[in-house]
Amino acid sequence: MVTGPQRPAEIVNTVDIEASPQLLAGLLSVAALLTLGLGLGASVRRRRSDLALLKALGFTRAQTAAAVRWQATTTMAVGLLGGVPAGVALGRTLWVQFARQLAVVPEPRTPIALILVIVAVAVVLGNVVGAVPGAIARRVVPSLVLRTE
Repeated sequence: MVTGPQRPAEIVNTVDIEASPQLLAGLLSVAALLTLGLGLGASVRRRRSDLALLKALGFTRAQTAAAVRWQATTTMAVGLLGGVPAGVALGRTLWVQFARQLAVVPEPRTPIALILVIVAVAVVLGNVVGAVPGAIARRVVPSLVLRTE
């Protein structure tokens, strides 16, 4: 009787956690987008007088919303520029350590195309999240806000 290759229990058991990294990545992404939305909302509330002054000087409603979207894009870009290289380096290091514990040859692969797609989607989602605070910023009435100062 011929049997297939024998694998250690650690390798066989890794199949049980197959979906865990994707689930963790999804939850962290949702948490990051919620944090971005709350931060932008707080920024719009805190800077109501600045937005009112810009509107009084001639900013249109579209320009006001665009300023908030640019803030969202900049925040996402800074986070991605620091987080992606750090995440790739940390992920490769942890994978090599994990593979060595299992006594297998570590061959970490970094899917550059997938990372670029994720970065593009993150920037788009950041702008989608920034649309709500942008709509709030559009409704700032300069006369009401500046009257109190």
